[in-house]
Amino acid sequence: MTPLEGQVALAALRPTVDERRDLARARGKEAQSLLPSLFPGTEAGPAVFVGSGGHAKDIKLLTTLGITCVINLAPNVIKSPARSYAKAGINHLALEARDDNDFNILASCLPLVQSFLDEHPPTGKVLIHCMAGVNRSATVAVAYLMLRDRRNLLELFAECSATRPSILQNANFQLQLCALAASENLL
Repeated sequence: MTPLEGQVALAALRPTVDERRDLARARGKEAQSLLPSLFPGTEAGPAVFVGSGGHAKDIKLLTTLGITCVINLAPNVIKSPARSYAKAGINHLALEARDDNDFNILASCLPLVQSFLDEHPPTGKVLIHCMAGVNRSATVAVAYLMLRDRRNLLELFAECSATRPSILQNANFQLQLCALAASENLL
């Protein structure tokens, strides 16, 4: 399957999401948005949550969930509470990623995320977040899990979107994931 064919298949797997509910969820005004979403993974590494900036700032929530690493993909919009993280024993990484059709998120961010998690192996779980937990964070989390667990992208995406339905709306990010999956024989 080519990356373009994969993108079509990926788009077909996306659940239909009501735009008003999706916006309320992204703004943290819906009950489902009160917790970050746990993406499926294997025992090969730490559990990966995807969430919003609000989740990342809630130190009590992070410690309750056992999150010991936070990756912020929107630090210009969502400032990381570095002092609070340090007090709670949470390692963090901030990488600026643009949610647009020209940004190569996987080339810019994925190697740094992989390296960070290799250098700071979480004793608990990982939260990858951006502003709303829809495009940037979901793209990097899916790519990370796909490579770490050697999972088929379409199967993994179906499972991830079942836990967080609004993910991966950015067509550019979809195509990047499919190209990566094709190059790894995971499409």
